[in-house]
Order: sequence, then C-alpha cells, then structure tokens
Amino acid sequence: PILHVNKIDNEIQKYINEKKNEFLNTVKNFEKANINLEYEFNVKYNSNEYKNVMYIHTVIYKYVGGEDYTRIDKSISYDAKRKKILNLEDFFINNKYLSELSKLSYYYMIEYFNTNDLNYDDNNIKQVTGENVNNFSNYSFHQTGLDIIFPPTKDSTLKYKVKITIPYKDINHILKEEYRNIGFSINVKPILDVNKRDISSLKIKN
Repeated sequence: PILHVNKIDNEIQKYINEKKNEFLNTVKNFEKANINLEYEFNVKYNSNEYKNVMYIHTVIYKYVGGEDYTRIDKSISYDAKRKKILNLEDFFINNKYLSELSKLSYYYMIEYFNTNDLNYDDNNIKQVTGENVNNFSNYSFHQTGLDIIFPPTKDSTLKYKVKITIPYKDINHILKEEYRNIGFSINVKPILDVNKRDISSLKIKN
C-alpha cells in the first residue's frame, strides 16, 4: 500500500517485510527437512480518511500446506494535520473510554449475530469485547460512526471476522471535540445508557 506519507508507508512496508521474512523462514525450514508443501502469502489493505485522519487496515493471509489460512490484521491511524500516528486513546477525553467501548461493542456484536441469524457463545463475545485495548486495535472513524473489526482468533473464540459500527449518538459524549460528528447531539451526558439497554431481549444462541 502507498499513501504517499513517508512515515506511514515506511512503517507498513517494514511490518509486511517482517511478516514475509518470518513466513519464508518457515518455508525454508520445511524445505530443509525435505517436506514439500504448498504455501501462499498475500497482503490486502483498505484505507479511508475522515476529519484529517488517515486510516489504513492491512490484512496478511498466509498458508503452509496442512494448516488453515492464518489471518493477521494491523491498523494504523495517522493525523495528517499534526503529522502524528494516533492511538485509540487519543480520540477520547479520558481513560474511561474502554469501559464504554466494551459495553457498546458487546451490544452491537450480539445484534450483528442475531441480525444475521448466526450462532454464538455469549462468554466468547464477552471475551473478545472485554476492556482490553488490544480488542479494539482495528478501527476507523467515518461519517456515521466508529467501525471496529474483530478478526477471527486462533483459539476459535471468534471463528470469523465481525465488523460493527458504533454510531456517534453513543460515543459523542466521550470523544474529544475535534473528533465528534456535529451532525449528532454532543451533550456531555450519554445519549444512550448502555447499562439500561435491553440486552436480555437479544436472544442468545448456542
């Protein structure tokens, strides 16, 4: 991927090269052991820009015969105005944002599974949406809200990719002013109290 921003282009290229070299070393070890296997290494990405912030999401797919495809996700946010790589916490007014994101992600992920008539385990959903910043490392803001991608996990806690959108009406009150969407209310109080959502009405499927 080329964004014509040297700092970002160099970081992405360095990351891809590291993963590619790790992959090639694995292949060479198999070849040294006279084990002939099919193998594949692919990179895909998408990008968008909103409120002077550039977002890029890179996905590496690698395959060594006898195994399932392994997926590795990495996202980078870059403030073009300040010329600075951003962390998720940089968008929020205080460190309480993780608690809010965890509750909202849990709600919208369950809604996703029910809307698409998919089976899920409630404990697994709680695990992948728990208050851990690594759970929310693949994100981007756009005109309607915050997109979060939850990649499939190696331990099958989440068997396939899930993408949810948390609308601004749920997060404007915890976002820094420059990242709020003025098309929605920006009251300092939560527009929706997650604790009062009728989550129990969403049928849990096993």
